[in-house]
Amino acid sequence: MLDAFEARGWPVRIDFDAVLRFLLLIDLALIAVYLGFRANEFFSGAETPELFKFEEPGTLPSYWLYAKLLGISAVLFVLARKVPQQGFLGISAFFLVLLLYDYFVELPEGVEEPPPPVLGEFSIYGLRPISLDEVAHVTLLLGTAIWAFTYAFRNAAGENLLFVRRLLLLTFLLAIFGVGVDVVHLLIDGVESKIGLVIQALVGLTEDGGEMVVGSLILAAVIAHWRQVEPG
Repeated sequence: MLDAFEARGWPVRIDFDAVLRFLLLIDLALIAVYLGFRANEFFSGAETPELFKFEEPGTLPSYWLYAKLLGISAVLFVLARKVPQQGFLGISAFFLVLLLYDYFVELPEGVEEPPPPVLGEFSIYGLRPISLDEVAHVTLLLGTAIWAFTYAFRNAAGENLLFVRRLLLLTFLLAIFGVGVDVVHLLIDGVESKIGLVIQALVGLTEDGGEMVVGSLILAAVIAHWRQVEPG
């Protein structure tokens, strides 16, 4: 199956180079520490330290993801100077917008409930209401991504076009965890049973842990392409 994708010009194989191994090692360490604390919380009732939580802003996992998004944007910016007119500047801008969204849209420290949505909200089959503000934010991110990647597809050529295709696949995977799994997390939020809380924690870990791992894949990919591509 991978060969079929590769034959059509969509690079899907992953090169586990030293950079990617280093990034994934930190990811797995953070996930292991979090799972250890959550298991201890489940069996003994001791609360997981805020610093290691995956579901909350202002924690080690969230800042680690911010650092990777900033790194992705910065390397793409440098790559755009190395090979101009290939569309990398627009993709760099998209990841910067994504970083700013993740950082500034999170709840401020000490605020337990978000302010009422400006645009209102709606509910699906009586489940947790979804804020139209959140929908607007996701639409803005989606529009920026479509503009950036469309421009890159129209201008990139050769190995740069292959890299843009790889980047698009990884960004789509990032969206699956950041948006798709997040919707599931929002819909099951509020379940009070002990099993329900375990399910919420696992879904939250899947969402944030998935974003973290895919972020490592993207950062390693852009660094590798920046090293390999010839100036043009």
